[in-house]
Amino acid sequence: MRALFFGSIGSIVETSELQRQAFNEAFAEHGLDWHWDQATYQGLLSLGGGDNRIATYAQSQGETVDDRALHQTKTQRFQSLLTRGQLAIREGVVDTINWAQEHAIKIGFISTTHPVTVRTIRDTLAQQSEAKFDWVTDAENGFAQKPSSQCYDWAIQTSGENADDILVVEDNGPGVKAAKAAGLKVVAYPGENTRLADVDGADIITAATLLQDIQRYH
Repeated sequence: MRALFFGSIGSIVETSELQRQAFNEAFAEHGLDWHWDQATYQGLLSLGGGDNRIATYAQSQGETVDDRALHQTKTQRFQSLLTRGQLAIREGVVDTINWAQEHAIKIGFISTTHPVTVRTIRDTLAQQSEAKFDWVTDAENGFAQKPSSQCYDWAIQTSGENADDILVVEDNGPGVKAAKAAGLKVVAYPGENTRLADVDGADIITAATLLQDIQRYH
């Protein structure tokens, strides 16, 4: 292994319930009587991109909404929750990054989410480690949402590494599918609201042994 890519922000920090709260706050702000409980949200996580989740749910309810405007409000709400909350890095992430840096393994953060969110996650990680990412992507790169492999195709080309020498950590189904579509090996690290069935295409599904499972590929 010559490069390690962390994918969705949830592969580094558990934000799933904050995301769900932000969606519900956005719905209320836009005058909708929608409320996504945990089961509903878990089902929608099989779709990549918050605007896609909103549009799909609206169709299921027989309603027409401005999914882009709703998602913009959700992003604003989520940013507010992030800045007010106490974010904790997921178990094993700091140890994994430290180990990778000690072994001269390059590290990427390959996300398609809002750049402010990506920056907040990076700042949180910097407070607890000396992590330095060699490549970072976000929504401003213009990649299609996962499960499109565009972001990973770009990361492979930019890194100059062979796909066989790269390992990806992802926490959700679209992320796993995107990485596999790019020909990469994937360790799935399911989050709080990720269903195991969504990540069954991964090479390994891990729980509290992230570093040990990654070391198997070195």
